[in-house]
Order: sequence, then C-alpha cells, then structure tokens
Amino acid sequence: TNLWAYRHWLRATGGAAIGTLDEWRAWAQAEPTRCAASVRAFAGVPERPSRLLVRPAPGGELVLREGGGRQSWPAERLARGELNGLPAAWSAIFAAVHAPEALSAAASLLLLEADLRPDDRVVLASEAAWPWAYALREGAVLVAASAHATEILKQIVEGENATILVASDAIFARIQMVCRSLRVWVDPVSAKITMLD
Repeated sequence: TNLWAYRHWLRATGGAAIGTLDEWRAWAQAEPTRCAASVRAFAGVPERPSRLLVRPAPGGELVLREGGGRQSWPAERLARGELNGLPAAWSAIFAAVHAPEALSAAASLLLLEADLRPDDRVVLASEAAWPWAYALREGAVLVAASAHATEILKQIVEGENATILVASDAIFARIQMVCRSLRVWVDPVSAKITMLD
C-alpha cells in the first residue's frame, strides 16, 4: 500500500516512526507542519504554489459522463492548458495555482487514506471535484458522473471498471453488489473511507 511505502520512506529519510494510519493521523494532528512537509516530499508536491498538473504521471485522464455521452481529456493535455470544452468548475481547478498545503492535503487523502494507485479508475458520483482531481497527477483515471440516476450510475461503474467509488452512503448501498472491481468506497459527506478488498 501507499502507507507502507510512505512509512518506509519516512524511516529512510529520518522522519517520524509510524506504523498505522491512526498513528499517522495522530502525528498529523500533533505536528501538522512537519507531517504535511513529509507528505509533500513523498508525493513530489512542489514547495511553492503550482498548478495541479505540473508533471502528471502517464495514463491520467479526466472523463466526463454527461447525458449519454463520454468525453475525455488526457492529463498531459490538461497540463498544457488545453481546457477547451471542459466545464468551468473543472477548468478552474486545472488553471488555478494551488498552495502547497492544498496539494499535500489532497495527496494525504488520496494516497495515504484512499490508497490511490496509478492504475485506479475513480468514479466520482459527487459534485466535489476537489480533491479528487489530484488523482490525475498520480496517473489514475477520474470519471465524473454526478448527475446520473442510480441505474445509469451502476452501468457507468461497471463499464468504467471502477476501483474507487466516491458516492453517498445511499448510492453505494445500491451499487456495491454490481461492480466486483471496486476496492475502495469514499463517502464525500462524512469523508469515511472503506477498503473493500
């Protein structure tokens, strides 16, 4: 897992000795500046304000599922500022300069808590584009599908081979049995993360 790699990286670089996610959370509360700096270094987040996709990992892609359509933007295009056709909320995320603290918070949530991997396919059944847009930086595919009824959302989750689902408790309860590829579920309201595998 990413937490395992981070834990060993901390030991190798003389950082805090943590063993579990709960120990990491306690350290993040006790020493937030030091903890955030370590996450930035581990994730390769710049120390200065920067755009989200300065150097995206290969394979990252934003997919918007609206109506019956499917549009996609590779992370490399978004990094070059090619935002044509992208809804304003998404364009703003990729055009903005983000504080290092915001990027390290996103890295903490996605890498350490949700265990995001470069081959993950995240279905976002929520309006909360941030911090999930960070997934593109790590090479994951992010499928935004918030405006769909549950039955269509089930088809999207299955068709996109989702490994992470960001959806309310009620939506998850109706979808979980359909898609066997899911390994993580995140409730965007409570921020509860559940490992399914």
